[in-house]
Amino acid sequence: DRLDPVRRDAEGARSMRPDALEVFISDATSLNPVIHSQARFIILNILNAVDSCDAGFLIESMRITWGNFSTHMARLEAEGYVSSAKDFDNRKPRTRVAITELGRNELEAYIKTMRSILGMVE
Repeated sequence: DRLDPVRRDAEGARSMRPDALEVFISDATSLNPVIHSQARFIILNILNAVDSCDAGFLIESMRITWGNFSTHMARLEAEGYVSSAKDFDNRKPRTRVAITELGRNELEAYIKTMRSILGMVE
């Protein structure tokens, strides 16, 4: 367990203990930059809650363009965090996307680190 990172001086002014500041900076700079992107964070969290979903659902829900979505998915797929498969639904092409085990593990690690960071600044 970490000690309370905040201390107060005689006048009640808050400051962060130097050792806690070092941990805070270390944790903050270790956040996964792939997941730290707002759109990719949303995509991974939605996919973490379901087995798989239609790419169109994500695009509509997030109110982003296909191009923007495609760019974020390409980055997530390159890292091995998501997978996609194309099929047909009543002769219409459809792309199904899912989070991989690696993606789930990386997301959980990201959230754990973020909780630690937020616990220091509350």
